Amino acid sequence: EYLRLIVWSKGFLAGRPNTSLMCVNRNAILRDPQKAAEALNRFLGGNLQVDQMAAEVKPELNRQRVRP
Repeated sequence: EYLRLIVWSKGFLAGRPNTSLMCVNRNAILRDPQKAAEALNRFLGGNLQVDQMAAEVKPELNRQRVRP
């Protein structure tokens, strides 16, 4: 159901004029918050406080850990 909703949403947004979509990967954000913040900043026009955004990512708060 979740995957179906994602596919539908992407298709719906692709068909809307003047609409952009940026998909982000939660694990990539946790791995490299600075890089993720820079990408988001570029997507949103380049006026964000990237260092402050990246500093707010707290991997230790991630509750969905993969068990070995």
